[in-house]
Order: sequence, then C-alpha cells, then structure tokens
Amino acid sequence: MAFNDAHSSSSVCTPTRYGILTGRYYWRSRLKSGVLGGVSPTLIEPGHLTVPAFLRQHGYRTACIGKWHLGLKWALQSELQPSGHQRGHF
Repeated sequence: MAFNDAHSSSSVCTPTRYGILTGRYYWRSRLKSGVLGGVSPTLIEPGHLTVPAFLRQHGYRTACIGKWHLGLKWALQSELQPSGHQRGHF
C-alpha cells in the first residue's frame, strides 16, 4: 500500500498529533495556535477516546515513543527540589 497524497490541518507538530490521535480537528481543542511543551496541561481531554485507547480495547499494545508535545503536566525541576535548595546546586 502506498500513500501518495496526504494533508495535515496544521504545519506544526502539536495540532497534527492531536488530530491523528483523536480524529478531531485541533481547533476543536483549547489550542488555537503554536505547540505545547512537556509542562503544559494535557491537551487531550480526559475520557476522550483516542486511537491508541481504541486499539487497546481490541487487544493491541501501544506506547508513546519520541516527541509528544501534547502536554503531560510534568513538574518543573525547581518544583521537585526541597525548599531552601538553590537551583543549580546538586
């Protein structure tokens, strides 16, 4: 099988990944422009069925590998350090 003609609703990664994983146009999310980083709130709404979740329901195993840029709510390193500990001194 060869795909010779493909289109994306956006020229950057976050909206494109959102569309591929959810089957929805990215402008239906809270993201209206740009990309998200690792500390951003999750863009995919809790409970929204994604392609990987659908595949898992049917016995497939899925994983997240590589760039994500859909928000993971990761803590900043400064938030993980004990109070009084200065940044950059380990």
